[in-house]
Amino acid sequence: MPFRIHQELFDSGREMSGTVVRVYQYGGLLKLRNSDDEWLAAQDRCEPVGRAPAPIERAESKKPEPLRIPPGTIPHPNCAPTDLQVGDFVVVDGQARRIDNMVGRVGTGRRTLFLDGGLVRPAKAVQNVYRAYP
Repeated sequence: MPFRIHQELFDSGREMSGTVVRVYQYGGLLKLRNSDDEWLAAQDRCEPVGRAPAPIERAESKKPEPLRIPPGTIPHPNCAPTDLQVGDFVVVDGQARRIDNMVGRVGTGRRTLFLDGGLVRPAKAVQNVYRAYP
């Protein structure tokens, strides 16, 4: 929604109302001012005054999705980077991700993991993995 200079807005990020004094062409930012303060606000967090502001979603109200153990695997706790294998599953952001490839120097214990979905992460010093049954 395009906003105009001198328009009254409610900024849900600061939970304050203010008047638009500048609309930035790039970045989706506005400069708002009220009698006490002047600040930058994101356009997507602003609503015109007079319309009820959208309810604020609190991050703590959402339950994280439980970890789904990949079928046909068993846990291998406390694996060093040198113990990891292509095909193992590691937990990244609460999801089990398959190791598609990895690179690293021999003997250093440092590895870079290439995971399914195009994610690239350094291997942790010790991490839990899920490996297919032998």
